[in-house]
Amino acid sequence: MPICIDTEGAQVRTGDLSSGSVHLVLGERLVVGGAAGRSSLALVPESAVSALEVGDLLSVDFEGVLLRIVGRDRQDLIGQVVSGGVVGSNRAVSVDRPISLPALTAKDRAALEIGKQKGIVHYALSFANDPDDIRELRSLATDQAYVISKIESRRGVANCEAIIAESDAILIDRGDLSREIPLEYIPFVQKQVIRFARAAGKPVCVATNLLESMVSKARPTRAQVSDVVNTIIDGASGLVLAAETAIGQYPIECATMIESIISDAVALRGEPDKLHNIRRDPGQLPRAHGGSLKESRTAQRLVVSDCFLLDAINLATGAYSPLEGFMDAHQVHSTLQDYRLPDGTVWPMPIVLPIPEGSAVCDGDDLALHRAGEEEPTAIVRVSTVFRLDVDRLVEFWYGTTDRSHPGVTWLLGLGTRFAAGPVVHSKRCLAELQRHVVSPLQARTIFAARGWSRVVGFHSRNVVHRAHEHIQLASLQRYHCDGVFIHPVVGPKKTGDFTGDIVMRAYAAAVEHHYPGDRVLLAGFPSYSRYAGPREAVFTALVRKNWGCSHFVVGRDHTGVGDFYAPSGAKALFDQLGDLGITPIYFSEVQYCGACNEYVDGPHADHGDLRRISGTECRRLLQQGVLPADWQMRREVSQVIVNALRAHEPVFCS
Repeated sequence: MPICIDTEGAQVRTGDLSSGSVHLVLGERLVVGGAAGRSSLALVPESAVSALEVGDLLSVDFEGVLLRIVGRDRQDLIGQVVSGGVVGSNRAVSVDRPISLPALTAKDRAALEIGKQKGIVHYALSFANDPDDIRELRSLATDQAYVISKIESRRGVANCEAIIAESDAILIDRGDLSREIPLEYIPFVQKQVIRFARAAGKPVCVATNLLESMVSKARPTRAQVSDVVNTIIDGASGLVLAAETAIGQYPIECATMIESIISDAVALRGEPDKLHNIRRDPGQLPRAHGGSLKESRTAQRLVVSDCFLLDAINLATGAYSPLEGFMDAHQVHSTLQDYRLPDGTVWPMPIVLPIPEGSAVCDGDDLALHRAGEEEPTAIVRVSTVFRLDVDRLVEFWYGTTDRSHPGVTWLLGLGTRFAAGPVVHSKRCLAELQRHVVSPLQARTIFAARGWSRVVGFHSRNVVHRAHEHIQLASLQRYHCDGVFIHPVVGPKKTGDFTGDIVMRAYAAAVEHHYPGDRVLLAGFPSYSRYAGPREAVFTALVRKNWGCSHFVVGRDHTGVGDFYAPSGAKALFDQLGDLGITPIYFSEVQYCGACNEYVDGPHADHGDLRRISGTECRRLLQQGVLPADWQMRREVSQVIVNALRAHEPVFCS
């Protein structure tokens, strides 16, 4: 971002106070002058003191402190407090009549000289009062100076057309302006200045008090949002946050909120017919990938496996945004060859719906997807086209191998060659037995917003939690300054020998209850299935977590891989190849436990001769034998959940 020098400009301010602030009492008299050591209340620049006269009324900052000049003592003035309060250092002072001040202070001139030496191009002129002020700045700055004149005084408003003509851009500072112009007039002045600037073809920004409540609260008021939207509709080119991000408690939330308001206001500006498409998710979280989240005729019945029912549900809820339906042949080929949809949006994973060879499904039909033995359909698909895929040719693109020992290869080759594409027009919220574990993307975003989270790290897994997982999740919170972690294990179908989704969720619940900061964790099941597609699936699992509202995502060393089919660094290489996806990938080296230090390490570490690998496979082997892994491998509460389930003959592993 380019550097911009912001001048102090023609404004009176209080000087430095040794105590930081002083409380002025009604009726009190004090010396008002140009030197902090000599005066009770110093003013800068010192030329302001000579410009003041007996009878002047001074207003200090926004706290309602008023001083009346009642006398002069040599070079100093005598002021009397007519409205008391607290006054701090470097606070703006307004005079009830126009006084002549230089457009640039001595400090400004020194700064302009530095800027000229460094080749700085952008300059903001505070308190631009007439065109001569801009010409003076240009005479001291670089030849190619881009001058942003700040309208923040009564004289600036009066001369705004001439100031606009001489400037490259305009900034309306409503805060300082409100010291000289009554609050109820500010909206009209703002509209007028914006109108003049737009007519002159000059950019115009608006600053101050945009989301003021967010200095101390995580959400703005409705009035503030309305003000910002109306400012955009009036034609403002930009918005400037001030106290909200300079001293406020929620700077990131403010920046995210203002971006969200801008995006929506621009999208809806002048087109009220778009209101029926207004999105429902809270605005401070990342936008759904490539789109937004979303909410029959007689249909042909088709019984399909849970994999495709879950795909239909995720298409309906926006979990697979920008997809709204099962993909056609063109989309599949584009995705497999380029990791992108035909419109250029990054998307790595084909989402397809196989149909039997003998079925009579045709273009334009409604297709009711049923679970075996259930009368009520889980989802309805409006078929746009029926097509064929040569899966024998595509399998290597999809999985990087044709080896039938790869579970994904076996699954894909078993689908047949006939497929249906089209949007999902209706679906249940989830499969019944998974519903208690699952939150939809919209529900997750609502929870994140209610907790004040805007930086959320997502974690994908198909296994129970061990200590390396715990270390990665909690380290991600700290290192990336995230508000919360969204632990989102797969709860749909998996290969034989994997932990069942129910056991994974119960194990995580035990770990979170005893060992995680509960107010910074959301645990929910990912209603999908493991494809074992390595790097391709790693990107897919990141993008769907973006749709759930995550800003960051942990990418494992062999993320969503199986056996040794994929290189440990393959996922990172693909993320690097695809560029910015709107969600930040987080990479960890192998996590090990140092017995000598009693800590978990994922980077360079002094070799104490007691570094121990944490193996999920080894933990599973021990658990299958009814043995609890060591606490440094897996939390006792977690392993006890699994052993208890095994002893009770509950399903722990997929068959």
